[in-house]
Amino acid sequence: MSDLIRIQSLPHINDSLERQHIDIPMTSEDRQRVRRRLEAPDGEVFALELPTGSVLPVGHALFVTAKKIYQVAAAPEDVLCI
Repeated sequence: MSDLIRIQSLPHINDSLERQHIDIPMTSEDRQRVRRRLEAPDGEVFALELPTGSVLPVGHALFVTAKKIYQVAAAPEDVLCI
């Protein structure tokens, strides 16, 4: 099991390196919960400690390494159509 990675701010990426993109699926409600623990599909564990009121946009990077970009993905959700 890997160590807990604390995320206190979102990274800005402006390079052209080839990196593996790892999607972390989240519902719209999950993307508003910015103080919690979550696990990526590859087993990496993160502790979100973002400022209150932050919202995680779909496609935004959460954490970046030399070879990987962990990013927010939209999870399937039930919706009510009226």
